[in-house]
Amino acid sequence: MTGPSSRIGHSWTAEEFLRAQILRNAGTPITEIARELGRTRDGVGARLRMGPSRRVVHPWTPEEIALCLELSAKGLPPRRIALRLPNHNAKTISTKIADLRRTKPRDYNEEGRLAAADREAMAWVASLPWRVDHSIGAAEWWPR
Repeated sequence: MTGPSSRIGHSWTAEEFLRAQILRNAGTPITEIARELGRTRDGVGARLRMGPSRRVVHPWTPEEIALCLELSAKGLPPRRIALRLPNHNAKTISTKIADLRRTKPRDYNEEGRLAAADREAMAWVASLPWRVDHSIGAAEWWPR
C-alpha cells in the first residue's frame, strides 16, 4: 500500500471524502483512490455514492447539562426535554443522564471523601426514576 496506513473499518473524515471526490473528479480510478486513502475499493465506491457523512456531534454545554437534569428531575421524559434542547435528541439525552448517573466525581478531600456538594449531586442523580419500554425498545426517565 503506497498511501497512508490502512483506514479500513474507521469512520471517514471530511478531508478523506473531499480528497476522494477531488481525485474522482480528476478521473483517477477508484482502485488508485482506495490505495492512496488506505481504503478498500468497495468502501471508496460506496462512500462516493453515499456522499459525505451528515452526522454532526454537538458537545454538551454545562448549561444544557443543568437544564437536562433539572427537567428530568421534574419528571419530563427525554422526548419532552429534547424540545428545550435543540442540539440533542431524546436518545442523546437518555444517554447523557445515564452517563451522569454512572459518573463518579474525582474530587475528594484530604480524608478521601467526596465533597458534600458532589455527594449531594450523585445522590440526586441516582434518585432519578428510570423506565424501559421493551415494546418499542426505548428507555426513558419516568416520574414515579
